[in-house]
Amino acid sequence: MYNCTFSDIMIAYQKKAVRKMKGIKMYTRIQELKEHGVSQNKAAQYLGVHRKTIKRYWNMTADEYEKYHNSVRKSSVLDQ
Repeated sequence: MYNCTFSDIMIAYQKKAVRKMKGIKMYTRIQELKEHGVSQNKAAQYLGVHRKTIKRYWNMTADEYEKYHNSVRKSSVLDQ
């Protein structure tokens, strides 16, 4: 039997939810944490992502994010 606290369960739930968070949601969440004065390392810990992911989005403007997102988006046969 596991001895989990409610806090442990919530942390696990957050990490699972963050794994599904991609794209604009991830960018927006990182920008919110930055505005609240959270450090890059703490943001990485809180979101459960690598610090390089945080660093990538940290100083991006919304326009830069859109340009980045469009450049890394995989093209589809339907796009052609």
